[in-house]
Amino acid sequence: MTCLGSRRFCEYRDFRWEGWGLLRRWLLISALLGGVLGIALIDRDAGVQSWLHLRADLTQSRTRIQTLEREVERLQTEVKALRSSPFAVERAIREELGFARSGELVVRLRPAPTP
Repeated sequence: MTCLGSRRFCEYRDFRWEGWGLLRRWLLISALLGGVLGIALIDRDAGVQSWLHLRADLTQSRTRIQTLEREVERLQTEVKALRSSPFAVERAIREELGFARSGELVVRLRPAPTP
């Protein structure tokens, strides 16, 4: 760099402009990041709100999957019992269809009404 004045002034000037350029870069980067973050917070279709909504949906879906997996296991156990035991078949017929042997009395209880 060429210096038009004294050497001392040139050194001061270089330092001053280098510092200002660095500060300007940081301000520009901060402003851009702030703008992007602001848009991400406000935008409902592609922003943080959408991500949070999708994350909640994912949590609900995982819970539903766990519930269904337990139900599948329970049903597989019941199928295995129905295939191997005549007593399990009789119990299922009684419970599902409400059948009874001759001479037996079937009592059905209604659930208590909710207030």
